[in-house]
Amino acid sequence: DNLTASGVSPYLFVEDVACRLRCSVRTVHELTRTMSIPHRRLPGGRRCLFLLRELEAWEEGAELDGVP
Repeated sequence: DNLTASGVSPYLFVEDVACRLRCSVRTVHELTRTMSIPHRRLPGGRRCLFLLRELEAWEEGAELDGVP
């Protein structure tokens, strides 16, 4: 199930992350390209998704475990 208890998706899109980090979408794409930010890609897709709890941990300085 991809929804939280409140019915909201725990995933953010590139645009959401750019707004949260106060940077451009292009910068977020560069962070994903260099594997510098935790993200997911759907199988066969190009769109990146960001799990909110992983992003929050990353913002607090957590190490990247490995980006799928």
